[in-house]
Formats: sequence, structure tokens, C-alpha cells
Amino acid sequence: MKKIFFILVLFCSVLFATTVEEEVARCEKGDLESCVNAGLSYRDEKTLDYEKSNFYFNKCCKLGMAKCCWALGVIYEQAKIYRQARGTKKDITLAKSYLKKACELGYKQACWRLEKLQKIKNEK
Repeated sequence: MKKIFFILVLFCSVLFATTVEEEVARCEKGDLESCVNAGLSYRDEKTLDYEKSNFYFNKCCKLGMAKCCWALGVIYEQAKIYRQARGTKKDITLAKSYLKKACELGYKQACWRLEKLQKIKNEK
């Protein structure tokens, strides 16, 4: 029984796996969730390309995808700290603008993070 379950899980994961190229193609056709996935994929060690990652996050942010705006805000805030944010210069002003947009689009984590950034800046 365990073998059948394992084979079924393996089959489903192969069946539903998508490549970066497939996500990019879907993104280019207007699928915003695929733009998010393309941005995330280009932050992965196997397909690492910061410029492309930021491009796809920026693309879906401009089209109103709050998750992408939040991702860009975090990337610009955390640059040089975390591996996934490397390749981008730290820019708190830009981080705040992306977080503000994500917050306005209803992404609660962005509101919290923006508030935190405002407090840190005011304390200094």
C-alpha cells in the first residue's frame, strides 16, 4: 500500500511540475500567478537570475498583484542580508513604496512590515 501511495505522489508531482519557461510563457499571456512563480523561480539556486526575478515581480506588481509588490519591498529592504535578496541594492525608500502599494492592495503582511519600517526609521 505504501508503494502505491509513493508512486501516486511521485506521478502527480511529475504531472503537475512546471518549468521556469512554462511559468514565463503563462506570465507573458497575462497569468499573474505565473509571474509570481517565475519571479520566485529565478530566486532559486538552480535558475538564479536576480534581474529576471525582479522583472517578473515588478511586472505583476504593476498589474496589481499585491504579493509581488510585497516581495519587491522585502527584497529591497533585506538586500545583502538574505541570500534571496542579494543582487539588489538596499533601498529603504523603494522598499517602502512597494510595501505601501501592497498594503493598499490589501496585503496585511505588507502593512505590518511598512509600519515596522516607519517605526525603525523614526527611532533613529
